[in-house]
Amino acid sequence: MRERRLGYFPDLICGPDPENRSHITFSKGWAFGGRFCAVFLGERTRSEWSRVRLASAMGRGHRPSRAWVTAALRGRVAGSLGAGALSDIFHSSQEAREGEVSVSVENRLRRAKASSVCTAGTAMPPSQARRAALRNRDAAFSLVELMVSMAIVCVLGAIVFVAARQAYASSSLAVSANNIRQLAAGGMAYLGDHNYTFWPYRTNDAANGIGTTWWFGFESAKSLSSAEGQRNFDPTKGPLANYVPKGFRPDPSFALGGRAFKPKYRNGYIGVGYNTLLGGGFMGSGALKRQMTLADPSQVVVFFTAAQINTFQRPATARNPMLEEFYGIDEREVTAHFRHGGKAMVSFASGSAGFLPMDESTRDMRSPEANIGRFAPKGSRLFLE
Repeated sequence: MRERRLGYFPDLICGPDPENRSHITFSKGWAFGGRFCAVFLGERTRSEWSRVRLASAMGRGHRPSRAWVTAALRGRVAGSLGAGALSDIFHSSQEAREGEVSVSVENRLRRAKASSVCTAGTAMPPSQARRAALRNRDAAFSLVELMVSMAIVCVLGAIVFVAARQAYASSSLAVSANNIRQLAAGGMAYLGDHNYTFWPYRTNDAANGIGTTWWFGFESAKSLSSAEGQRNFDPTKGPLANYVPKGFRPDPSFALGGRAFKPKYRNGYIGVGYNTLLGGGFMGSGALKRQMTLADPSQVVVFFTAAQINTFQRPATARNPMLEEFYGIDEREVTAHFRHGGKAMVSFASGSAGFLPMDESTRDMRSPEANIGRFAPKGSRLFLE
């Protein structure tokens, strides 16, 4: 191995030479008012370098030339080098300097540092320098490694997002099922207490300044005149209040509808509608149906997952259709919400529950991704009576 620390500075190592294992040190000092260069040559042992000082005075400002340094480094000296040999080297360097530009030792030092051959305090062999360079290179990420890492993170994020969405959809299904089940059980109990006659969709007392009793609760006249989203209702004063537990929760399925949700009421929503043909129509002025008069109660929908597309009440517009809660259906309205795998959850007049698919001809094309439609074409009363 060859160590290189060239420079006209004190104690800068320029060896050992690979062939004679000698060690050369240039040092700077003062002698007789001028600079001198001292050369130390010796054999390297396990414990230390045995050094023989052989000095040759040089004039002020003189620096060793390239030929002088080359001769000193490549000189094949066995054992101790005498003063005569050093003198020969010096004189040969003097002759070589004639007509040759002296090479700055400082430039040699900068060149050695730039090539990573020299390190602070101790020279580094080329093989060790290469290993250090490889370690430094391996310490950072390459562009390919960074891109691969980002791709892996994106794939994992997509998998987690899909799993989270599926979990959210499952929780939505559980909430819808719970709401439908409680309503179906409460409805059957109501029929048993009222001669199997269905409850009205609405009872209108607004003309008297009182308000309206919907099938899901009471709304005051003040609330009816309020802006959308600021209305309020009392679920404890509806016709089913004494039959349905107070465990209703807002249905999170609206967040999966593909459209921004516009609530009607500020105190929550249940996301379920009622068959108005059983309860006297949307205005509540028709006759109430009786369970016993239905041709097949197991095929007549009582409750169902409901919503509508609103384009006529701000902030909804024709250019910005929004998903809105809704609470009824008849033979004309497109208000069934097929939000569970393209199907609507329903309960039947027999007390059973299940799912019904959408009639594709009824899909609301103002927002087709919201899955709003009907069980049968408009005008049909299939599944309604």
